[in-house]
Order: sequence, then C-alpha cells, then structure tokens
Amino acid sequence: MNPTEKWYIDALDPRSGRAFASYRKNGLQDVMDLDAAEVTYFLEPPAFAPVQVSRSIAFSATRYQFQAGLFDENGELPFNQLDDVMEFVRRSYLRRGGGAGGGPEPGVTPEPPPGPTEGPADLTGEDPLIDLRGIVKQFKALEVNIPRGAAEPVGFIDTEPKGSGTFAKRRLGRGALALALEQIAVFQPNGDFESSTRQRSRLLRLFQAIASAGLAEEAYAAAEGNTVIKNWLTQQFDHLKPFEPYWPLPESVDTSKIIPSLILAFLATGGGDADLWSEVLHGFFEPDSWRWFGQYFSQREDDPVGLLAELAVPAELADTYKAQAQAQAQAQADAPMSVGQFLFSFLAAPQLAAEKSDLAIEVALFASACLVLPSVQSRLPDHGIYRCETRHRAELVAFEAEKWLRGNMPQKIFSEVAEVLLTERNQMAVV
Repeated sequence: MNPTEKWYIDALDPRSGRAFASYRKNGLQDVMDLDAAEVTYFLEPPAFAPVQVSRSIAFSATRYQFQAGLFDENGELPFNQLDDVMEFVRRSYLRRGGGAGGGPEPGVTPEPPPGPTEGPADLTGEDPLIDLRGIVKQFKALEVNIPRGAAEPVGFIDTEPKGSGTFAKRRLGRGALALALEQIAVFQPNGDFESSTRQRSRLLRLFQAIASAGLAEEAYAAAEGNTVIKNWLTQQFDHLKPFEPYWPLPESVDTSKIIPSLILAFLATGGGDADLWSEVLHGFFEPDSWRWFGQYFSQREDDPVGLLAELAVPAELADTYKAQAQAQAQAQADAPMSVGQFLFSFLAAPQLAAEKSDLAIEVALFASACLVLPSVQSRLPDHGIYRCETRHRAELVAFEAEKWLRGNMPQKIFSEVAEVLLTERNQMAVV
C-alpha cells in the first residue's frame, strides 16, 4: 500500500455504531479526489468486522443520518490501521449507549448520599479494584504521548478477572449500596401515578438484582456501622415517611444496628409499602435473614439493559461525564444520566472517571453484574436459602461481571485529540 495513504472515515453514525472507512489520501473535501480510494469497508455492531463495499454507498449514507468524515481542528483525522478505525467506531458507539432517564424528577435537587463503608481489612487474595484503578489512571497518562493518527494497544488490560471472589463480592456490594442510596436520594413519593409507578418499579427491580446475585449480605456489610449513612438515611426517611405508621421507629430501637436492613427493606417494598412491612420485618436485625429473601425476590431479569436505563447513577459520577457536554444542546446536558449511560460512557472513555475511579469501578462492576445475571441464573438452580449456595452464586456473578467489564474496556488508546472526540456524545466532526 502507498505509504502516503492512510485509513480515513468516509461516513460515520456514532449512535448506531456504523461507519464506512477507506484507504486513501486526505481528500474527502476535494471533489476531484472522491474516487481515489484503494478499498472501502463497512463496519457495524456487534463485531465491527469489516465488509468490503463500494465507496458510493458511503457517500449516499451521508444524505441520511451519517456525518461526512471525521475531522479535528487540523482536518481529516487519519488512522494507521483498519483495526484502529474499528476500535474507534466501537468506542464511539459505546459512548452513546445506555438509555436515557433514571435521574431525579425535574426541579428536584436531592441531598447527595454518603459513600459505603470500606469494611474489614481481613480479606485475602487480590483486590480487583487496585488493578482496574491502575488501568484508568494509566489510560489518562498515556494518551498525551501518542501522535495524531496513531494508536497504541492497551497492553496492560487483561480480560481475565484478577480479583479473588471475596474481594470482588465486596466491591459489588459497595456498588450495589451506592446505587441503592442514590435511588433513595432521588425518590419522590408525591409524583403522579406514572412517575410513582416508575420509581417504585426501579426500587424493586434493583432489590431483585441484588438478591438474585446473592449480594444482599455484601450490601448489608457495606453500610454496617456507618454513622454518616445512618444520619443521612434518618433525615431522608423523616422526609419520605416510609412504612407509615411504623416510621419513625420507637426510641427503644437502636437504629444504628438496623440501618443496612432499612435500606434493603425500602427497596424490597418499592419505597416503603406498609402492606409489605410484616414480610420484611424479620430481616431487620441480622444480615443472614436477607438470604431468605433470595427465595422470594429472586426473579430472572429479562431486560437488564432496561433496568440500567431506569436506575439513577450517583450524581458525582454523572457530573464527571456531563462536564464534557458543553458543546451539546443544553437540554441534553441537563438530562439525568442513567446507570446504563454511565456504564457505556465509562467503557468508551474511562479516563474521564480518573478522579472518582473507586466509585466509578464499583458502580460499573455492579452494572456489569446486572448484564451477566440472566446468563448466570440460567446455569444455576433456583435460589436457595443456604449460605454456601448464596456465596457461591455471588462469587460466580462477581467473576462473570469482572470478566465482562474487562472484555469491553478499550483495547487501544488514541491520540489526545481523538480521545477528546470520543468523549463527546453529540456530533463528533469539527469542520
């Protein structure tokens, strides 16, 4: 091939993940060179495998939803290899995935919830967070040294899980608790029927995911003994008044010992349905009793992507990615971010979460667990009540979630200018 030629994108629709790429010289804006391309390929999800086509199809696509070419401030953005184009299109597609919604109702500014408890430091094995945290920080550091048009393999990402089952479960429990607290923070009990139904549905579906994955005990442990969570939750419940007429609890009850169960009970009853109070009451004092709820609340989630689209992501993570939305329409920038949107944004541009890497990775791990949960459930018997069975289920979910997350993270790092284009959720071309 001619050394003066490179791979260029002729047409791109990042929302659908489809693109046309040609091996040619820089000349998309030159009407005299429109036929000067050695070969043209079409790329689309899920594999983004190149299919050779006529370049005329690429030009015709720009008459519809495809943008013409990919430009930065210096002109058309080149790629040294077709594999680089494939990875760029894949990541641009992920950046726009996940579904809208999941945030607070318009005009509502919830009180941010506190973070989970780190938990005891007596765990053995390797913590997957340490390795993944290093990936995020290295990713941000390396992009500044890559020249325009080049890409480097992300050699430090291993698709096989690194953490022990115990550590991975702990991280999943922390991610589950962070999402549970966020759903409580944005919950509005006095909305219209449609809004109330939607909010109660996402609470119950989140609890079903936690119970089905065998993570109720881990979520319980992540909140246990945390006085900041206790004070915040008491303030929230004084406002929401769940489980009436049972809230507030009698002064004789030491709420510091049952706060973790209050969180799970709020989810399990869809926001404090008093009719279900008696069914969850016995789960208030010991984490073990929540294993029993796996039998009754464990249901196979048929639409995990829909679940992630319903859940609100912690506001500090949403703000991290929304900071890249200045060039978008204000309505897009102000729209709430769902967990699904966050997950796919994290997979496309993990460097944006470098300042919040611990929380980002834990939430991404739990979101990944929701996606793999239907597959795991299909390989296991119905949820039992025995601790060994629950722990085995949780470890298997943790293994598959970490494997899925690693396998879908970026495979190549591009130049800083190309990475900036990948962080934008709207139009990518700068002409």
